[in-house]
Amino acid sequence: MKAASLPKRLPTPVALMLIFLLVGLGIFLQNQKKRSSLGTSATTAPDQIKVSNIGANSFVVSWVTAEPTNGSVAFGETPSLGNFKNDIRDGKTQGEYLTHFVVVDGLSPQKKYYFKVVSGGKSYGNKDVPFEITTAPETEIKKETDIAQGKIITEDGQPVEGALVLLSLPNAITQSALTDRNGYWIIILSEARTTDLRDYVSYDKENQIEEILVIKGDKSSDAILTTKMDNPAPDIVLGKSQNFIEQFVSPTSTPKLIESSFSQELLKLNNSKVSTEDSELMILYPKEQEEVNNHQPEFFGLGPKDREITITVESAEKINTKSKIDNKGEWRWSPNTPLSPGEHTITVSYIDKNGIVQSVKRIFYVLAAGESNLPSFSATPSANLTSPSPTPTTGSLSPTPNLKITITPSPTPLITATITPIQRTTVPSTESGTLRPGTFLPTEALLAGGIIMIIIGVFFAFH
Repeated sequence: MKAASLPKRLPTPVALMLIFLLVGLGIFLQNQKKRSSLGTSATTAPDQIKVSNIGANSFVVSWVTAEPTNGSVAFGETPSLGNFKNDIRDGKTQGEYLTHFVVVDGLSPQKKYYFKVVSGGKSYGNKDVPFEITTAPETEIKKETDIAQGKIITEDGQPVEGALVLLSLPNAITQSALTDRNGYWIIILSEARTTDLRDYVSYDKENQIEEILVIKGDKSSDAILTTKMDNPAPDIVLGKSQNFIEQFVSPTSTPKLIESSFSQELLKLNNSKVSTEDSELMILYPKEQEEVNNHQPEFFGLGPKDREITITVESAEKINTKSKIDNKGEWRWSPNTPLSPGEHTITVSYIDKNGIVQSVKRIFYVLAAGESNLPSFSATPSANLTSPSPTPTTGSLSPTPNLKITITPSPTPLITATITPIQRTTVPSTESGTLRPGTFLPTEALLAGGIIMIIIGVFFAFH
């Protein structure tokens, strides 16, 4: 009889070598996945998150990203959020930008709101919870309007589009704007609130020092000037620090207003006005002969409160409809059907208390699809967009040295701001955000395989 054959033994050194190889491979793959995850998230993670233009019914959230990406703000009256606002430049689809500017409006006065920044499809808050902010109390609007405006250019004199402009006055909430395609910006200084939000800030309209911070991508600029030279302000060169008080630079010839304004705080500014005994009837968008890159734009303006207005659009097609000015003196209207490309005329009118028809007219041009990349105003949804989701993952934002916003516990909480010499209002920045960790599944599986190999090696070693 043949002797039963013994099972082949796997040498112990070989078994140990296989174990070490498997464990090493698992660690390598895990690190590669981690690097990949961190690299992708870091390019779309929000940095330098700032809150500005805080008013009774709105505030602005701005931030920058390392790579162009889409962005929005998820907000609500509770930490569950539920509402979204997109970038002011977005139309029906979201664009991708380095500098992001979101106007959160339609809010109630002196009320706490929660929000998170949504960047690249991921949401970022104050560690694991949303940011908190309280709107200002309702205050009588100032009758006198004071503005600052200017232009941002490159070192070779080219206009900088989509740059964030932050203007700081002492003891005031920072005001902000976004430059248009020609590099122009405009800020309503008379709308700036005190840091406790209780009133509009008082300042010297001739000799008050202003500080301006400009951000676009990885470049920034600082400028110092006075209120006497801010309308228009000297051109600010992106990437340079400029002290216009020491330089005594004469202001450059900035147009009367920005060609395309992005902030809805500009609703009180426009050169086409009709004086009435009740109020001023105004079309704020579009401006005269402005090119509109939207076939269903949202028209808006000002007028006597609670008045019915007639809106007529004349071109190849004619639209005649009614609308109403709200109790804040603002009106908005968007056509139900798309406007054809070409020249159009919009006329807004109403009958005043003396029975006289007051009207204002504007000529504008609707561009054909693909004819221009101009941003345009369109009706902004107020809730529940289909994308992005507000809770894919939560980033953690580290504190910034510029300014820290904290909430004081009181029956009517207000924002308490700790001011630095540059007077910039910001929420925690994201210079070192905590991103979503990778999974340890590959390592665990390979370690389990290593343990199995040890058992097999021991079995063959003793049999």
